[in-house]
Amino acid sequence: MVGKPAEGMERKDLRMGPGPGWHGCRLAAALAACLGAVVGLSGCKVGPDFVRPALPWLEPVYHDAQPAQPPVEPELTYWWTEFNDPTLNGLIDQAACQNLTLREAYFRVVESRALVTVARGEMFPEVFGTSGYSNRRTSLNANQFIIPPTLRRSYDLFTAGFDAGWEIDLWGKLRRTIEAAENDLAASEAARRDVLVTLLGDVGTSYINFRVVQQRLNIARANLVRQQTTAEFVRERFRAGLISELDVAQAEENLHSTAAVIPPLEQQLHLAMHRLSVLLGESPSLQMLTRLGNGPIPAAPGILTVGVPADLLRRRPDIREAEFQVAAQNERIGVAIADLYPQLTLRGTITADSRRVDTWFMTDSLAYSFGPQFRWDILNFGRLRGGIRVQRARYEQTVARYRQSVLLAVEEVENALISHRTAGDRRRELYMAAQSAGLSASLSESQYQQGLVIFQVVLDSQRRVLELQEQIALSEGDMSISTVQAFKAAGGGWDARFSCCDPVMARLPATAPREVLPTTAPTEKLPSGNLGAIPAMRR
Repeated sequence: MVGKPAEGMERKDLRMGPGPGWHGCRLAAALAACLGAVVGLSGCKVGPDFVRPALPWLEPVYHDAQPAQPPVEPELTYWWTEFNDPTLNGLIDQAACQNLTLREAYFRVVESRALVTVARGEMFPEVFGTSGYSNRRTSLNANQFIIPPTLRRSYDLFTAGFDAGWEIDLWGKLRRTIEAAENDLAASEAARRDVLVTLLGDVGTSYINFRVVQQRLNIARANLVRQQTTAEFVRERFRAGLISELDVAQAEENLHSTAAVIPPLEQQLHLAMHRLSVLLGESPSLQMLTRLGNGPIPAAPGILTVGVPADLLRRRPDIREAEFQVAAQNERIGVAIADLYPQLTLRGTITADSRRVDTWFMTDSLAYSFGPQFRWDILNFGRLRGGIRVQRARYEQTVARYRQSVLLAVEEVENALISHRTAGDRRRELYMAAQSAGLSASLSESQYQQGLVIFQVVLDSQRRVLELQEQIALSEGDMSISTVQAFKAAGGGWDARFSCCDPVMARLPATAPREVLPTTAPTEKLPSGNLGAIPAMRR
């Protein structure tokens, strides 16, 4: 507050009027009083402080987890290296650098970062520079005063100055707005990492699907060649009069049935190749087929370790995103509560106004105004309290979404682990059945040549071998895909670093990946020999 002047000074001011020094003292005192009020009140923040919501109860371990001997920390950051497939490693690195969905998520982070800057700017005074020129004339008929002759004609007016306004954050509204924006930024970054985790899993799954279809296609083609040889052998025996035409018809039917399997498999192969191309940010083309070449189905690791359910709170980006969204919504409750209280804004204007250019910036041309502006929405408390209830309801929605994301994450891991275990059990039984089928096919061929069995027995054994070979390829793919799903469900790859030459993606928080990959691709020969040949079972 401005102190009261002494009595003598007061009489002098009444006689002579306040001088320019008195105006400066009064302005400085008003500024000091307002700043003192700001310092005293700006530390207050209305609304609830954020507390992490209570989590649903989690099991200490997964039901189908495979305990390692000795226990080891799961390697999830670069999980794809567990397959020891350099082609897969190259696809993963390219997808992380060129995928367009990931690029979109990156620019959502850039947008959120800019919104934080905008929110922080609200804490500082707004200053606007103004300048203008006008030609004016006073209306003689509309003015109630007598206009001097000098003002009856038009005149020029030059003006320049600054307008300033500063909203004082008495109740923490602006600070909570900033904190909400910062939590939104953290949530968008977690969402970007979630897109990355999903992308890595999709690339791994699509690549495995491609190899599975390729293996099935190779099996069908190899069996087609063998069945062509068998059909020619049957025709020769028919021409020699050793067998009836029935055997020829059955051999032809078996041959064409196998040939009919190949076109759908070729279609699936191209569809998987097209999916990989799009994930890599490329247009589908046959160059991808050349790049992928012919290779085995990536073998899943023998022991699958993904940690414990509590690790998901740290690794899963979608859970982290949901938690940041809860925190941001909590701050918005405080913003809504702050609207119930008075708002204080400091306003100020200083201008230089003159009718002549040569006196524009002289002391006598200066004018200013300064003072606080008080606003309190006292007649709309019903609307404001309704807005608070809206924000609280949205907060409860984000809490429910957060808890649901935890449960869904545990469900995904449990599902992937049970799929991995059952796929392994199925593959083991299929290999045993395939060995018996191979022996049966060899014996049936030998006995048919000796005339001990009819040709239908040979056909049945051939079909069974083909069916089991396809089932083995599918079971190997299921086991590898369930491994990818388990790594993905556990949040694997969220903190991985990649080497990107693209300048936009290179601005992501990433560095060059570790060199842990072999330099040559493993090869695996297709089944060869007799009809009952079965690939050796891999551990």
